[in-house]
Amino acid sequence: MDKIRLNNITKIKIDNSPVPILWKTNSKGNIYVYEKFWKDLLKELETSKKTRISQSDISKATKINRRTLRDWLNKKREPRMYKKEEFLFTDSNLYFLGLFYSDGHMRNNGGNYSYTYQTESSNIFQGYWYPQLLQKLSIFQHKEKRNITILRNCNNRSWTFRTNLSGISPIFLELLKAKRIINKKNKTQNSGYNKKLPDSFLNSINKESLFQGIIDGDGSIKTYNNSFMIDLALDPKSNYHNLIKNFSLVPTLAVTKERKGERYSKKLNELYSIRLAPSSINKIDYKYSAQDVVNQLKFMLDSAQYSIRPDKVHELIKIINIMCSKKYGEYNNSIPIQREIRDLANKKQLKEKAEELKKQYLIKNNKYLPFRPLWAREIFSKKEWFSEAWYPFINKEHLNIKNYPNKEKLNFEGGIPIDFKL
Repeated sequence: MDKIRLNNITKIKIDNSPVPILWKTNSKGNIYVYEKFWKDLLKELETSKKTRISQSDISKATKINRRTLRDWLNKKREPRMYKKEEFLFTDSNLYFLGLFYSDGHMRNNGGNYSYTYQTESSNIFQGYWYPQLLQKLSIFQHKEKRNITILRNCNNRSWTFRTNLSGISPIFLELLKAKRIINKKNKTQNSGYNKKLPDSFLNSINKESLFQGIIDGDGSIKTYNNSFMIDLALDPKSNYHNLIKNFSLVPTLAVTKERKGERYSKKLNELYSIRLAPSSINKIDYKYSAQDVVNQLKFMLDSAQYSIRPDKVHELIKIINIMCSKKYGEYNNSIPIQREIRDLANKKQLKEKAEELKKQYLIKNNKYLPFRPLWAREIFSKKEWFSEAWYPFINKEHLNIKNYPNKEKLNFEGGIPIDFKL
């Protein structure tokens, strides 16, 4: 490492990284070093006496005081090591991003590079299991202590799982800023963030894991009396039209600010929710074909492999089974496109794909058994998955239930009841 390289050390970046290989957040802030560079830097400190580069040179170049450098050299402490997974859109990071985009809140925690992710849900998987599992992933590796999930009563009406997750990777958040996915609402040190998903970003990633995070966060999939509904209900400020285009979705009905359902049109503004085919199929625009609907459903089946919501996965499976049945499209009020969808769905073997999904999200004795989303395979082995993800969950670790009156409901031996409600 020569002096020219040393003088540029706080500017050199690894491909795709939003920060330098040695990054100090501010004059008194935390110091982050790219883990694969750390050994080289430590070696440079150890050999500085034998070279023309002194520790003073290194201190000036890195803007890190000599005492800290000596502590590193003497192994009294280390900087924070950041990993490649913190600046890549891995499947696990994309799933988190989708969930955050649709049903999460990010704010600064009293400093520009200190963040808190807030999430709350009455669903046990989304509200408790996932926030606790999330703290084991790379984008939370800099956490100093674990945040607990609290069972809390909302206005004496209903109970929810609430988690304030501090310690999210500032490198990952810098990546989101660089891609213009988030931007500060104001300049205060406790500011929240606006969220959007630009075309340039959506065209460069695995859309399946991202979409499933979105649909798990604020989507609804329901079946009733051989009828069904697939609905996406985001913040009205979200660009629904952009999502529909990039995910190849087939919209049928839209709810506007007047809260009235009407046929979907790109001219509609301030949308509160959108119904997706085959829901409200009689409202489908002529430009969409049965092929478009089947392609959307195949995409949803592929995406569902990344889900943390087995209830939504099984509702999707029910919809596929209904659509692939001989009766679908043969009712008195059926329209021709329904039969086309049925025949094409069977030709594309959607029912078989749904059966495979059912094996991934098993139900036994009316209980959800432990399942493994597809994104988890890039992080944990099968053995680690149960010890890291399921045993702490079943044992209700890091869950504050002291004010909850029905603690007997939280006995999950044998699985999670499919009708579980707080």
